[in-house]
Amino acid sequence: MVRYLLIFFEPHQTLNEGFFLWRKEILAGWAAFSPLLYLDADDPISETNKYRHVNIYHANDDSFPALSRIEEHLQQHLDNGPSVSYHWQLHDEIREIRQSSRTTATVVTVGMTIPSDQETVQELTDWYDQEHMPRLATVPGWLAGIRMRLAHSSDEHDASAAAYLALHQWGDPNGLGGDIWKTAVMTPWTERISALHTAPVHRRVWKISD
Repeated sequence: MVRYLLIFFEPHQTLNEGFFLWRKEILAGWAAFSPLLYLDADDPISETNKYRHVNIYHANDDSFPALSRIEEHLQQHLDNGPSVSYHWQLHDEIREIRQSSRTTATVVTVGMTIPSDQETVQELTDWYDQEHMPRLATVPGWLAGIRMRLAHSSDEHDASAAAYLALHQWGDPNGLGGDIWKTAVMTPWTERISALHTAPVHRRVWKISD
């Protein structure tokens, strides 16, 4: 099973170079985790978008630690670093589609919560597999999409703790938000999926951290 660890941060003080170095050392030396992306928010600050930085890691099942050990490690590391609030999540991969190895410039994350019955979950899966991902692949600059299912959240009430998460990687330049993108995503099937949501969709836009 492929799993991902996401750690969200919001510093309580003015950002400095020390934070960006510190964030990359949080899980250094842990064989269980390999860094995938370091992201900084590229969307407006709001009540649901309070975390402005996220680290994303591949998780190695062969040496995966207990969840309590992850929390303990994060607390200890935070005591010795910048003053930040944080939130972390563990996700199980459902599927990854990758059509290009170009360098990622922008990442869009989309969290969805739907009823957990088998029929509804299958409808969401079919939409992603048969329409949404293939149509996004026609938009200039779309590189890859990863679908995930939430396995654990350190704060189940956080807006980002949706049952399902999609992570879309875009190159630069790209057609994100343009006419081709609108044609790809604005469909009758998408409207039917939207009607299934039991909580607001949590959409974030991120840039690769320097």
